[in-house]
Amino acid sequence: MVAKHQGRSGRPWARIKAQWKATTRICYLCGTWIPEDVPPNDPLEYTVDHIDARSRGGPPTMENTAPAHRRCNSRKGTKPLSELELLKTSRAW
Repeated sequence: MVAKHQGRSGRPWARIKAQWKATTRICYLCGTWIPEDVPPNDPLEYTVDHIDARSRGGPPTMENTAPAHRRCNSRKGTKPLSELELLKTSRAW
């Protein structure tokens, strides 16, 4: 029997992650660069976040996902963006 939802595994998810990696390396939550060569589980590791969490019914699509640092993604958790304090870093120029 095949699972109804594959979540963050399988070809569809791998395709979404590859498309984002080819598109941008800017974290949508804090607005800073996501480095390429960091070890797995590093706070700065490249992840793809579900904007509307899967646990809240968000679909696994390009439109509902965006690149984020592991740290930023973990901070957001399953909260909707409307409940999230801004993570963007301010710059005094």
